Amino acid sequence: MVSPTGFQDIKEMLIPQVRQAHETVAAHLAERPSPRANTLESYIAIQGWVLGGFDDGVPIPNGYVRSGSAFIHRTARVSPEARVIGPVMVGPATSLEQESIIIGPSVIGSRCIVRSEGIVEHSVMWNHCSIGRRAKVDRCLITTGASIEAGAAQYEAVCRATKVAV
Repeated sequence: MVSPTGFQDIKEMLIPQVRQAHETVAAHLAERPSPRANTLESYIAIQGWVLGGFDDGVPIPNGYVRSGSAFIHRTARVSPEARVIGPVMVGPATSLEQESIIIGPSVIGSRCIVRSEGIVEHSVMWNHCSIGRRAKVDRCLITTGASIEAGAAQYEAVCRATKVAV
């Protein structure tokens, strides 16, 4: 619901849209000092912190089911041969192919694909991303529409799409 460009106020724009879509809006009570996402490492750490909040009574978002320490959207397709080692969140219409490995904390957005034998470790994938066969990402942010080629490896990187498909 966040526009890919421009300004969007959380209180005045985003939360009303989320509520109108009948999604859950939940507050995360932060310890003092509150976490700050000012580096790639801190951004990924905060993702793990938020995922851990579901164990502390924060409601699981609509459409997601718990599978061990992972939260997988009902429309995601996870091969029985895929390994998901949480905490992990797998978004709507995402596909984890056979022998793919996801190690948390990791968050995978909607309409993503991790091809067979692809590995995602301690990373965040936004929407419409793909990880090629036997590719590996570790401690990375994969932005909307980005692809990692088959057999490639990325470590501590922000991987951007050459062209964003919305």
